[in-house]
Amino acid sequence: MTALQREVADDRLKRLYLLVKEGMTKMDDVLKDRLNNLQSLIDVIEVEWRAQRASNS
Repeated sequence: MTALQREVADDRLKRLYLLVKEGMTKMDDVLKDRLNNLQSLIDVIEVEWRAQRASNS
């Protein structure tokens, strides 16, 4: 995974949080699942990025 992929996932997560915060959508089970999936994706990207960085050092 690349830094760009992490940035895209972060952006998507922030936009979903903003929709809920501004009352544009309600937090339902589907949205909770999407948020959890995006956070999991970000976590995977972070681990892979750190491993790649460590192997390049």
